[in-house]
Amino acid sequence: MRDYNIPRVDKKQRNYSELFKVGTAAQLEKLNLHDNKGKFPRDLKLLFHLLQVELAELRTEKYLEDYEAMRLEAADVANYAHMIIIECERRVGG
Repeated sequence: MRDYNIPRVDKKQRNYSELFKVGTAAQLEKLNLHDNKGKFPRDLKLLFHLLQVELAELRTEKYLEDYEAMRLEAADVANYAHMIIIECERRVGG
């Protein structure tokens, strides 16, 4: 794994509850907006493609400095990442 010179934070300084509270709220907001789309895709190739599409959209919002849109695109990225986790869990018997 590459070292991007990211400053390390003491575990005591990490706020996992805020991460999950705020992140999950944004993810649920996006899922509810697209509730009419039916079941989540299970094809890993498609999921990785959709993740890349959402990541490109997130980069665009970062460039535009539209923080509300950035928040929602980040939630989309997280949702597709979670779908990939779910499918991997299914395949390893989780």
